Amino acid sequence: MQVFTLYPKLISKVKVDNHDQLKKILVPSLTEQYEKNPDQKLSWARWADTWSAFAHIPADIGFNKYIDAWLKYFKYPTVKYEINAWVNVHKWYQFQEVHTHMCDRALLSGIYYIQLSEKDNPAQFVRDSDYPMIYTNDLLGDVPNHPHFTRYSSDAGLIIEEGDLVLFTPDCRHFVPQAKEKHDGLRMTLSFNAHKI
Repeated sequence: MQVFTLYPKLISKVKVDNHDQLKKILVPSLTEQYEKNPDQKLSWARWADTWSAFAHIPADIGFNKYIDAWLKYFKYPTVKYEINAWVNVHKWYQFQEVHTHMCDRALLSGIYYIQLSEKDNPAQFVRDSDYPMIYTNDLLGDVPNHPHFTRYSSDAGLIIEEGDLVLFTPDCRHFVPQAKEKHDGLRMTLSFNAHKI
């Protein structure tokens, strides 16, 4: 029997070269901003329990090389783009609802994990619809015991750690659950969309 996993979601992961240096710069600055106004959030985050703010990405962070490598790998044509970025800061109990990054001329999205403890959860990517699972479960009374059917999110296979940059197409649905357990640290990420110009 041949199995075809049609229409894959294109998600990649890379370690950011200068993460240790970036963390030393970004964590104190974000912590200070967060503590000054802990209830701040961007307009699109009204259903999420998160702190968020627009961000400027300095050229020395070097995200362009990762974006360019992604475009080249998937054989996209050479394209000019600009990066629009924002940061999210979470305490252990905070979360983000299921969402996409679909917006004006976005061609690629990314999440850079500035600070992520082993107790935190990274973003989880999910299927567009769980209808096939509901239908199969109704017919058979159970879900088939196979990875193509039993994985409700990317948590089963996509291991994300601090210092990782995850790149994905803007249509990929994802969410951020609460931490696995209570802790005193802050989960910090820098997210962005690359917009065609």
